[in-house]
Amino acid sequence: MVGGAVGARILISYRMGSFVKQTDSNTSLTSKSNELPKRLPKFLVLHNEEGKLKNMSPFLIQKHIYTFAGNVQSVKKMKSGDLLVESSSLRQSEQLLSITIFGDIPITVSAHASLNYTRGVMSSDEFLMVSDSEFVSELEAQKVIAARRITLKRDGQIIPTRHVILTFDTPVLPKKITAGYISCDIRPYIPNPVRCFKCQRFGHTKTACRGSSALCPRCSEPGHEETICQNPEKCFNCKGNHASYSKTCPKWKIENSIR
Repeated sequence: MVGGAVGARILISYRMGSFVKQTDSNTSLTSKSNELPKRLPKFLVLHNEEGKLKNMSPFLIQKHIYTFAGNVQSVKKMKSGDLLVESSSLRQSEQLLSITIFGDIPITVSAHASLNYTRGVMSSDEFLMVSDSEFVSELEAQKVIAARRITLKRDGQIIPTRHVILTFDTPVLPKKITAGYISCDIRPYIPNPVRCFKCQRFGHTKTACRGSSALCPRCSEPGHEETICQNPEKCFNCKGNHASYSKTCPKWKIENSIR
């Protein structure tokens, strides 16, 4: 899958009084040992192992959050019952991260796995010789934490393209970056439509699938893996004569157009 490695979850731990390294003026520390890096997560998840937050009164939730951090930007209850809190300042993020008891409920507070990051695409023929790791090391001061060149597979050969997916350690995607002496436009990265590797339907992943049996992505029949499939290709979604993962599928094109 194009850009799949970049699409993996990025987990970063924020610990009181500790940090990994100093990168630039935005992450520098003073001499006090109890201070945190200035780059703190804006979106935080409040979680209780027993799911007790799910049934807590919104009034009580608001009062507890205000007690710890004042008025935050927003609070939303997730499907899991966890609370998604958007802080309005670095100080608020620090205060929220320190919470261990919410009323009488033990909780953990962590950075949201994706909302604190953004992904964009830069396109240029000038960087065809540059590796993914070089992009990360050279653009670290511009908050790039991951890079992945988009490749194509043609006649069994992997062909690099001029397009590179960059992951930024910021919830706001920059419009431009400076790479060496070149100013590069950054456009939002839009991944391929999500398709379940179990039931082959669009709109959810394998871990969230409610299907009773796994289907072969080549022929849409149960009971075997694609690697040993000898059946004719048949798409589960449109019933056409192609595999369920084919980008020629009319249903895939519809899903791709409405992202």
